[in-house]
Amino acid sequence: MKILGIAFLGLIVLTGSLSMAYADEKKERLPLPAVFGETQLKKLEEAGAKAEQHQIFIKMLGTWSYELRYWPETDKEPALSTGEIIHEMFLDDRFLSSKTNVILNFPGQTRPYEGFGLLGYDTAGNVYETIWVDSWRTGMATGTATYDEKKQILEEKGRFTLMDKEQIYRAELEFINDNTHTKTIFLPDGSGKERKSVEIKFQRKI
Repeated sequence: MKILGIAFLGLIVLTGSLSMAYADEKKERLPLPAVFGETQLKKLEEAGAKAEQHQIFIKMLGTWSYELRYWPETDKEPALSTGEIIHEMFLDDRFLSSKTNVILNFPGQTRPYEGFGLLGYDTAGNVYETIWVDSWRTGMATGTATYDEKKQILEEKGRFTLMDKEQIYRAELEFINDNTHTKTIFLPDGSGKERKSVEIKFQRKI
């Protein structure tokens, strides 16, 4: 359990978070036209245009310091790490990138960690998608998310593979105000019940 917690902690130092949406096998798959005419190109451009949902990326832009608290077990005191993360938009502001390089503090030990994430909104699938890769693993953590505008919370659900086992997680990124965000990561315990594993408080620097 300790090894799982340490590896996962590195996975989620993102804003997170954060993937490719899992394919729905029931969806109809239409072949692409052999030749793109003006009508097809126009439809393609319309389908790939930015949407209102991309506006939440603006909330996350810039350089942020953070305090990360990790609970190895529910009844234990959390380990505290501090770091910095940079969020930038690219590809005509369609995607948000996140990059961090930090020394993570675990109970009784520290480890260097580098991570990179992507957050996008798929207008065709009506869903946010996240990807996270890091210097500890060769696999990618992927997830999908929905945004509750009233609560100002981006809720993400995803999975990753660790030591040949698939793990699932849920995360809530709350936009408290323009300069403060919090992210809470939930993992299943031994019985499958969800528990808070990580809490990250982001404070805007730039």
